[in-house]
Formats: sequence, structure tokens, C-alpha cells
Amino acid sequence: MRRPRRRRWAAGAGLAALALLALILAACGQGGGQAASGASEGAGEAAGRLPEEEEAPAASPEPQELLECLYYEENGFFKADAAEAYDAGGELRAATSPHFLPCMDYTAGVLKTVAAQGGCDTVFVVAPNHSGQGFPVTLSPLSWNTPFGVLETDREAVAAILGDSSLRGLAGEDAGRLEADHSASVQTPFIKCYLPDAKVVALLVGKGAAPETLDRLAEHIRGLGEDRRVFLLCSVDFSHYEPIEKVAGHDAETEAALLAGDAEALLAFGNEHMDSPQALRVFLRYGAALAEGAPRKLDGRVLPESEMSRAVGYSYYVYGWVG
Repeated sequence: MRRPRRRRWAAGAGLAALALLALILAACGQGGGQAASGASEGAGEAAGRLPEEEEAPAASPEPQELLECLYYEENGFFKADAAEAYDAGGELRAATSPHFLPCMDYTAGVLKTVAAQGGCDTVFVVAPNHSGQGFPVTLSPLSWNTPFGVLETDREAVAAILGDSSLRGLAGEDAGRLEADHSASVQTPFIKCYLPDAKVVALLVGKGAAPETLDRLAEHIRGLGEDRRVFLLCSVDFSHYEPIEKVAGHDAETEAALLAGDAEALLAFGNEHMDSPQALRVFLRYGAALAEGAPRKLDGRVLPESEMSRAVGYSYYVYGWVG
């Protein structure tokens, strides 16, 4: 696995310049030091105050550790940028989106839709933990370094989730795992570009996450929406690695479960239907409490591919909760 990188923002150049000046004065010897002292005293007296009364330089902020967006690809991003906002027929409150770069025009379309309806305060990205290791729910209070600037994490929301007694031992911090998994990281440049004032909470959900943990997470995100405008982005790819002739059938079964609100059926599906039934369950539980009816299919396509001399298909869809 690629080792996660960190970026620390350097302190301002002011303190470095003062340190360099001190070294120069020390190197000049006693005479130079006396001359410098005399000049300083004269300047201080002229200003009506003694040298020791001069204001100290302002303290520099502590270096801020950031998560790196490891999966940004410029050409792919600007191809996706050609997408237009969706006509959702109402306020889009939550949506599914791929984490596969050739289909990230869906993410662009979703986030342009959110921007057109007035934006939001916090985007919750619920994505699969592809490693299969770590906490059932993984998150971090660290912000993200993207090509469009720093995407701030909603630290208050992260603290609230980590402090939820019903999620104790189930939700935990793991910045390295969060950064290394493309499922959430790939979404961050799009969020910063199209919703520049929004914050983010990126969450990885593991295949071992219990149904009650997923339901509690959905409930908690809804609760956090009481004092902030929240949008939930479910980062999920649908049918994987299946013979092309079987993909349509798997996708039809997935859609039937979504439209019926059958969260138990979703958890019974495997990679042949989607890479994260767990993330999709959070999406389903979250949206059902905010909007009537069922999620709407806004977009989708199947990409055929040749793999080991057989034709396989990968499917990507946008389903949205409209309130």
C-alpha cells in the first residue's frame, strides 16, 4: 500500500528572518553588537519608549496537518467538469456517486445541483472501506489538501460522532486509512471546487459494520442536520467484475431493493451488485427519514471491459433523495 503523505504548512518567514538577523549580529562580534544596541536604543528613545517595551512579533500559528488527495488526475477532472446540474424535480438531499474517475462526471453533476440550490454547510461522504481492516466506521478530524485549496473537515461533527456512546468502539480515527482509500479521497477535489465554502466529513464503512451501527450512523447524520445544512454523498460503484450479460439483472435487483426501501436485501448483496451495501444502507436510511417515497434514478451507465479474455461490465448510477 502506498504510504500516506502529509503536508505541514510552514510558519511565516518573519521568525526565520529574525533568527537569521540574530546570527548575523552574533557573528559581527562585540563591536557590531554595541553598534546595533546603540542604534536600537536611539530608535526606542525617539519613539518615546525603551527598547524592551517594543512589541514582540506575533506568534505564528501551529503547523496544520492535512490529508492529501492522492487520486486527483487533472485531465479526468476537467472532462468530468463538462457535466451539467441535474433537474432533480426538487431539493436534492442525498445522492449516490461513483468513485471511478471515468464516471466522475456524475459527481460533478450532483454537486453542481447542490450548488445551484444554494449549497450546504457540510457534505458527509459515506464510502466503502476497501481494505476490510480497522474500525467499522473510520473518520478523521484532519482537513484535506486539494488542488483547489484546503477542504476543511467539520471537526465539530466528527467529535459528535466519535463522542456518541452508541458508536463507542465502532467509530474511530484512522487518518492513514482514510487518506489511502480512493473511495472518499477522490470526491474531495470535486467538493472543494463546486462547494468551496462547505466543510466535509469523510466516513469509511466496513463490510463488517453491523446493521444497527449503520442505522445509528444515518440517524446521527440526520441529527447533525438540525443546525447545519447537510448533504449526504454515498460513494458507491455498482456491479463489479461480472459477465456483461449478467450486469443488467444484478442492477435490476439492486434498484428493486432501493425503490422498495429494503435495507436487509441490500446487505445480502455482494460485489456482483455493488462494492458497499453498507454505504448504500446508510444512504437509504438517511434519505427515507427526510423525503417521502423512494430515491429517484437520475443517471447511469454500464461500461464494458475486456478482462482475461472475457467481457465484463461495471455499472455506475446516480440515485437521489429529493425533499
